[in-house]
Amino acid sequence: MNYAEYKKKSSQRIVEAVTDIIKHEKLNTGLRAHYASHQRFYLMAYLRVNTNLTLKDIGSLFAGRGHATVLNAIEKHENFESYNDSIYRLNTQGIREYLEEEFKDIK
Repeated sequence: MNYAEYKKKSSQRIVEAVTDIIKHEKLNTGLRAHYASHQRFYLMAYLRVNTNLTLKDIGSLFAGRGHATVLNAIEKHENFESYNDSIYRLNTQGIREYLEEEFKDIK
């Protein structure tokens, strides 16, 4: 398997895992609680960095949100990370740990 095939297969695995998280946590609904918003921000940024999905494709995983919503979420994620926001970290900790463990062979 060449690198391009490996990257595509890895990307597919990531999308499948994130899709399962989205469904399990009901992040594809209109839920506006901070914990749900934080998890959406984190997952959108994670997908942007670790897959080859477009902004539109990422938004479609979250009940058809548009590319501008995804851009805004990524910006908010970066802001929370730069401030080392403890509430954001707490709200995304379980997902972070799961994804790190699940994809430690990719990094």
